[in-house]
Amino acid sequence: LQYLASRRVEWYDRLDRKEEEEEEEEEEEEEEEEEEEEEEEEEEEEEEEEEEEEEEVEEEEEEEEEEEEEEEEEEEEEEEEEVEEEEEEEEEEEEEEEEEEEEEEEEEEEEEEEEEEEEVDEEEEEEVEEEEEEEEEEEEEEEEEEEEEEEEEEEEEEEEEEEEEEEEEEEEGMEGYARAAAPAWPAGARAACTPSPTPHHLKRHSPAAAPACPAG
Repeated sequence: LQYLASRRVEWYDRLDRKEEEEEEEEEEEEEEEEEEEEEEEEEEEEEEEEEEEEEEVEEEEEEEEEEEEEEEEEEEEEEEEEVEEEEEEEEEEEEEEEEEEEEEEEEEEEEEEEEEEEEVDEEEEEEVEEEEEEEEEEEEEEEEEEEEEEEEEEEEEEEEEEEEEEEEEEEEGMEGYARAAAPAWPAGARAACTPSPTPHHLKRHSPAAAPACPAG
């Protein structure tokens, strides 16, 4: 626009110059006419020739003016076309920049979505790992409880076996005591006086506390 404005100023300057030149020429012509009027009688032929020359000059000037106007119009049109082309190029550049910005925004959004998905996946993996660890801990606890129960059962079985062995030993001791105390008993009397198995609440008492079988 500044360029067009400067061109217009130049064009107006040219018109002003032309007008000044025309005014000067008119003044000169007026002076010549005055001189011609004074010398009309003597220079009629010259005046006719001058008039013809003036007409030719005017025609040439008109032609020159027309050519100049055409050239100026062409220049203005070219300048306008250049300005339009520049504006179109600027618009295209702006559109390209906007498209690039949109693409960058889309890429950033995609990256953010991918990061969010990765975070979600990591959280899910952590949750799964925690659940698996909890399950493993529960299984280990269950196994420990089962082992403790098995140990308790084994201890109970060992205690029962020890009690049975003690009972058997006490029974054997009582039978041996009875045999030693009455070696001359008949078979029937011995069977009648053979002590019964020691009750559980008396199994730790001494064999000497057992009642003696009456003689005969």
